[in-house]
Amino acid sequence: MIPALVTIPTKVATPKWQRVPGAEGLYLRTETGVYYSRYRLHGTRTFRSLDTDVLTIARLRHAEKRLDVERDRKRGVVTTTTLRTLGDIAEEFSRRVA
Repeated sequence: MIPALVTIPTKVATPKWQRVPGAEGLYLRTETGVYYSRYRLHGTRTFRSLDTDVLTIARLRHAEKRLDVERDRKRGVVTTTTLRTLGDIAEEFSRRVA
């Protein structure tokens, strides 16, 4: 007599982030359904929420975010981690306005 095979249920891990096809840097957080934009500015990669769970809106906001990042890159804007005090923010603001 052949013993019966016992199947052990395995938990398949679902990825937390899912890339959106056709949109470089656009990701879906699978746990919440919210879309995020991922970009690099001065060597720092970061995720920023697009505050939507609708793909068409996410694509539009992602395109706007990419334009803003590219403008900042061309102007030489520093990353926000260096803006630690109100004085730093005031200096950056006056530099951008000038």
